[in-house]
Amino acid sequence: MLDGLNILVTRPAPQNKALCTAIAAEGGVPLPCPAVEIHLTPKDDIALKQLKAADLLIFTSVNAVKGYIHWTQADNILKPGVQIAAIGPQTRQALEKSGLYTTITPCSSYNSEALLRNPELAQKQVQEKRIVIIKGENGRTLLRDTLATRGALVDYANTYRRNRPNINTISVNWQHELTCLDLLTATSNEVLENLLAILDKEYHNTMFKKPLLVLSQRTQSYARTLGFRSEIIVASDPSNQTIIETIADWCQSPRPSR
Repeated sequence: MLDGLNILVTRPAPQNKALCTAIAAEGGVPLPCPAVEIHLTPKDDIALKQLKAADLLIFTSVNAVKGYIHWTQADNILKPGVQIAAIGPQTRQALEKSGLYTTITPCSSYNSEALLRNPELAQKQVQEKRIVIIKGENGRTLLRDTLATRGALVDYANTYRRNRPNINTISVNWQHELTCLDLLTATSNEVLENLLAILDKEYHNTMFKKPLLVLSQRTQSYARTLGFRSEIIVASDPSNQTIIETIADWCQSPRPSR
């Protein structure tokens, strides 16, 4: 399906390995370059108290689920009747594997905007409810700001952090293979920033000329502001299957030159 396409895979481990395996299984040639490192944070007793009192938990990623399980050691600390929301199907699956079942997920476009359109998060539904968003340190504030505007009492549980990797920790010297790459992937704005930071400046122009796959219109626009000027294709969700299918469709579509 991918016809020997050379693809830079920037997801953090172990998601990086899973996507590389999926690309190889479809005939592509993955080049692993994890552009973000995930580190679980120490247990936060204040956040744990907020989790125990919450009416609704919102998990923003698979890594958020892993961090929550790390904090709680899989013990059931939640009060009866608590609602659980997941940003997308992969997060929902991670929750279910841990014995937590979601009642709220977006129907499509698995991001904060889509989740906020869910009727269960309308103002009448969330007003005066205690909501905890389980997430990584920093990141977007749209969920919290919007839910607070709707009258909810919102707290964060930052169960992991994202770090920029040192280029010496990346096993493949991908800088020198950049000219051979057919496609780059970037699953967030932070990945793009990290790629530029760890890549020698002499290679920036070469990278800007490469086609790029991203997961949102927001990242697509950000890539343009950074200087990417080739094709930027957008996968509709972050699952490996959708990424593979999006790349395959791109391969099969007519290109002016490639």
